[in-house]
Amino acid sequence: MAFDKNEAQIAAALSISVPTLKKHYFRELAAKLEARQRVEGKLLGALMKEVDAGNVSAIDKVFKRLDRHDLARGIQPPTATKPAKAKPLGKKAQAEIDAHDNSGEGRWGSLLN
Repeated sequence: MAFDKNEAQIAAALSISVPTLKKHYFRELAAKLEARQRVEGKLLGALMKEVDAGNVSAIDKVFKRLDRHDLARGIQPPTATKPAKAKPLGKKAQAEIDAHDNSGEGRWGSLLN
């Protein structure tokens, strides 16, 4: 089977033109697509048996295949986003905030409250 060959490549291998290929070999071209789907289904069935058996490599391959399928359909996969880390304040900025804070913590807190 010529799964990875396009019609021009198949016609060239047979030394005929693409229109002649389509005219006289249309059944074979349709069977090529069906055969590929059957082979792919059989391989996916075997892969799913491995997934059911707990094969981590097979599970990874299934997830990658699903991600490729989603991307082909235009569905963006969910991404785990971490919250933006706050930039730490400098010494002067923290001292300014602490100077205006009268929460009662520190030496002067009891006198200011």
